[in-house]
Amino acid sequence: MLCAGLLLAGTGWLLGHDGGLSSADTRPRPDPAAAAALARADAGADLVTRLSDALDSGAEDDLVALAASAPARRELRALRSNVDALDLSDLQWRYLGLATGNQADALSPVGTTQWDAEVEVTWDPADRDVGRDQESSGSRVVIPVRVATSASGTRFVSARTGQQAAPLWLRSRVHVRRDRDALVVVAGPHPGSYRALADRAVRDVRAVLPEWEDRLVVEVPASGLQLARVLGSAPGRYDGVAAVTTTVDGTRTRDTPARVVLNPEVFGDLGPHGQQIVLSHEATHVATGAATTTVPAWLSEGFADYVALPRTGLPARLVAGQVLAQVARDGAPRSLPGEDAFASGTASLGASYEASWLACRLIARTYSEAALVTFYTRTDRGASTRQAFRDVLGTTPAAFTVRWRAELLRLAGDAR
Repeated sequence: MLCAGLLLAGTGWLLGHDGGLSSADTRPRPDPAAAAALARADAGADLVTRLSDALDSGAEDDLVALAASAPARRELRALRSNVDALDLSDLQWRYLGLATGNQADALSPVGTTQWDAEVEVTWDPADRDVGRDQESSGSRVVIPVRVATSASGTRFVSARTGQQAAPLWLRSRVHVRRDRDALVVVAGPHPGSYRALADRAVRDVRAVLPEWEDRLVVEVPASGLQLARVLGSAPGRYDGVAAVTTTVDGTRTRDTPARVVLNPEVFGDLGPHGQQIVLSHEATHVATGAATTTVPAWLSEGFADYVALPRTGLPARLVAGQVLAQVARDGAPRSLPGEDAFASGTASLGASYEASWLACRLIARTYSEAALVTFYTRTDRGASTRQAFRDVLGTTPAAFTVRWRAELLRLAGDAR
């Protein structure tokens, strides 16, 4: 009997005191922390779903009812205003889980604290409504959304926390100006002047790249600090930069939409002529997909300056004064500028841009502007610069470098 009892116990049954069989509960005991985490996930997912619906088509009362505080209500009203002003379509918010770095909160009881949920936000590109770029992918970012749990439920606190890159409309109330060619989003009341610059930038780009028909998107944060938050970068990293071309989510995925983000604290001091050159330069980066390209920096930056700078009128000794002074003092550089030459804060950064512009100008003058465009396109599509020099220009990088150095020496002599 003992052996049989042991055998039965091994199968999950025990003999009772009366000799009968009774079941033994072998299920694991509930884990309170896991149960709390599961409840929190359910509450967060439900909140994000209701937030998405309210931003898309709900009444304002339904939207602000999701806020945990007066600041949260102001932020939700600003989000709703931005969505309406941008006329975003197919806007969706989707709960992904607890935000990275917030794992400790998953173990605390639901109803005691604030916590960060990671949320995916998707929407259609801004230019779908003008009938262009119909095949482009939608925009997507992943951001942390802070929420608060209490006895009365889970409520929204803020979507402006964290360091992830995110478009300006998710960071601040914005004013919007749009036309067929440009969409300008400004964290301030005066977008009109920026729109005029953006429209001119589009015309400059299409003068060289007539097949580019997309709408240019320009964002203007209120400050350098807000610029850092939009770009998902450390404060101060772009303090000396007038504008940045980047993808919506900061990644280098080829199909991710790109936009130009201005640094108002630098851009505003340039004057109208300088502002136009900067924005036309950055618009060229957008048109050529420079935010995700593998084109060498000298070609990417030189081509953008070739489009942005006046191709007639101003002499090279004025436009390229830094590099020509350098050449007059130290001789011509031995090679085209490398990637490191364009690092932010580099002492000779301006000279590197000018040297690259002169290289692209030399290609256009020697072979034709169409050849320069083809050279860029061939390199952008995966050919090495050696192949592009050979197939498009019928020369070699070494031979071209010799010709470029001679041009620098000639111009430096003329500038004396």
